[in-house]
Amino acid sequence: MTILISSQLKRYAHATRTAISYQLSVFSYQLSVFSFQLSAIYGLSAVSYQPSAISKLSLNKTGKHW
Repeated sequence: MTILISSQLKRYAHATRTAISYQLSVFSYQLSVFSFQLSAIYGLSAVSYQPSAISKLSLNKTGKHW
């Protein structure tokens, strides 16, 4: 009887480790997607400011384009 309980506990422990490992991998994937989304949002907002900066650089001292 002790061997049977020990075997069941080992299987339960293995299943628990497998489930925890799976949940951690899902969580890691979700974090990477969230990180990608943040970089896409801030990347696009940075790009949206570039044209105005470029147009300011292309102005000469009189405020007119070259």
